[in-house]
Amino acid sequence: MAITAAVGILVGWSVAAEVNVFIPLVGIGAAMALSYLLRKRVKDVIEDERSNLIAEKAARLAFGITMPLVVIAALIMIVWGARFSPDWRLAGTILAYAACAQMVIFNITHLYQDRKH
Repeated sequence: MAITAAVGILVGWSVAAEVNVFIPLVGIGAAMALSYLLRKRVKDVIEDERSNLIAEKAARLAFGITMPLVVIAALIMIVWGARFSPDWRLAGTILAYAACAQMVIFNITHLYQDRKH
């Protein structure tokens, strides 16, 4: 959890200070490597079937809650965003495409997992 907090602080600082994008990317890469090395050192069982099932259900619930909210936000930005700024309409369109891409990826991975198991 400390690694995640450190990455969040680094990314937040880099956005606020408007520094080069490579600094947070290097920090994220270093955090991933450190997390991998620390996890590799653990000898005990850190996951079981129950924790995997809970994580799967939590991920599906989070996806099911956030995707409709993202789509609604995108539609609002597309329809009424031009009243505030033309950039809002563009941002809404990009958000809508991202939501569509996420749903396609979800369905493809779901079909793959369904056929695999």
